[in-house]
Amino acid sequence: MKIILSVLAISLLPLLLWQCNRTSYTPATFPETDYLSFGSGGGYAGALTTHYLLPNGQLFTTEGIVGEKVPAGKISARKAKRLIQEYQDSLSSVQYDVPGNAYYFLEWTGAVEKHKIQWAKGQDNAPAAAADFYKQLLAQLPKDK
Repeated sequence: MKIILSVLAISLLPLLLWQCNRTSYTPATFPETDYLSFGSGGGYAGALTTHYLLPNGQLFTTEGIVGEKVPAGKISARKAKRLIQEYQDSLSSVQYDVPGNAYYFLEWTGAVEKHKIQWAKGQDNAPAAAADFYKQLLAQLPKDK
């Protein structure tokens, strides 16, 4: 019996240590840098919806310019880091800032730099890679909203 308990304890120890090392954020402790934001705004009412993806996989959402961040779900940290890396690799060099009445945007907020891409709804010459990546990010949001 002692052997079984010892093996069980040794096998669970890495799992417990791994969980202790994970940082979880709240709206009050939201990080100032190192996150990807995306969303849409404009239209007749001037509405704005912003979603935030953190490297640990947490998602937050705000409504309006000064709206409070609300937890909006979670994806795996591996997938979140992959998406952030994809943005940095393929879109951080894209320079496009042509918002229209209704617009979409992607924005990386890093410790050293901030990069934003925005384009108008239905704009033919908007970067296709940005629009495709935006759709990929939207697909990560919970479906119950």
